[in-house]
Amino acid sequence: MKKNFLHQSLCNVLILSLLMYLAGCAHLESKTQNINIAPRKAVTACGYSNFLKGSYAELHGNDEEALAAYTIVEKCDPETDMVDDRIPLVLLKIGKREEAIDYLKKKIINKPDSIIQRLILARLYIQEKQYDIAIKLYNEVLELSPERNDVYLRLATIYSEQKKYEHAKKILYQIIEKDPDFYLAHLHLARLYSLT
Repeated sequence: MKKNFLHQSLCNVLILSLLMYLAGCAHLESKTQNINIAPRKAVTACGYSNFLKGSYAELHGNDEEALAAYTIVEKCDPETDMVDDRIPLVLLKIGKREEAIDYLKKKIINKPDSIIQRLILARLYIQEKQYDIAIKLYNEVLELSPERNDVYLRLATIYSEQKKYEHAKKILYQIIEKDPDFYLAHLHLARLYSLT
């Protein structure tokens, strides 16, 4: 039964890819303008079919195959951002941490307004206890998108881990002042008061 379902799913993906290739309808930008989702850049049939192939491979744990497909997406559509966050995550899953970091750094240089790459890279630096670099990246995200309470919360967490409790409290109070309903800030603030 499970094998039948997987076979049917694979057939559906292949049929969809073939139809998109033949119909040339992989131009996503015009399809999403009626929806409240920021449209991605236009994608060719080559790019989209390889994105589907990579997603399918990643879903089934074939990370090397997913990486190969995502790399083809970048070659087919150099301007698309469909795989900008997928490639470094797959690289991390297959143990290529330095390659993932290099990839993220290049994307940040090439796309100065990239937020997701900064967030992923900051998380990697936190894992390495390189807090100063992570703080710098989070501050860059806040310059691009100042309404990101989650990033303020991450900064407060870093300062808390460094035992800079007063600095963490100051950030949490700023969040609460802007958004009194953001309960995670209240929880973190309560935790900080229990520590000090």
